[in-house]
Amino acid sequence: SCCCRRAESPSVADRLRCRRPEKMGGSQSSGEAVDETIRVERGLADALAMEREARLAAQKAEMTTECDVRVTAEVEKQVTAVKASWEAERREVFEERERDFRALETALLDDVQVQVDELEAAYDFVRPPPVPRCVDQEAAVLACYRAELDNKGDVLRCAALVDAYSDCARQVAKDLAVAIENNKKKGTTTTP
Repeated sequence: SCCCRRAESPSVADRLRCRRPEKMGGSQSSGEAVDETIRVERGLADALAMEREARLAAQKAEMTTECDVRVTAEVEKQVTAVKASWEAERREVFEERERDFRALETALLDDVQVQVDELEAAYDFVRPPPVPRCVDQEAAVLACYRAELDNKGDVLRCAALVDAYSDCARQVAKDLAVAIENNKKKGTTTTP
């Protein structure tokens, strides 16, 4: 049976072969038959050439697509590698700058501290906080006043404590006057 009658789709060459016997009927002369055969063979050759070109074009398109996929994958790998390298280099530069900055900051702080120490040694800029004086006497006077006011008593009973507090305050004032006089003689302004 002819391949043209099968359910599968026949190729162009198969279709031309199937037509050949029909066209070559018994009524044709041998010259006509040869011409017909040549025409069929040319048609067959042309059809085969077209099929071959179509297959080659399909293979070329498939290979081009495959090459594009491979090239794209390779380019993506290279881009990823370059990106990772750039990030690592950027991080390294940043860390190096951070270390340099910290070292410079430490050096500057050390330099400032040395200058502060020199200034403190040369001048009396930093004074210790004053020591409170007469604290006990002041607390005793306040306690006495509160007790007398709470009991509606006489605050004059606290006179002895007030006198002791006043004596202490006068002594502090005298000490301060002596210290100021001594400092004027030395040329400094330190207070006791």
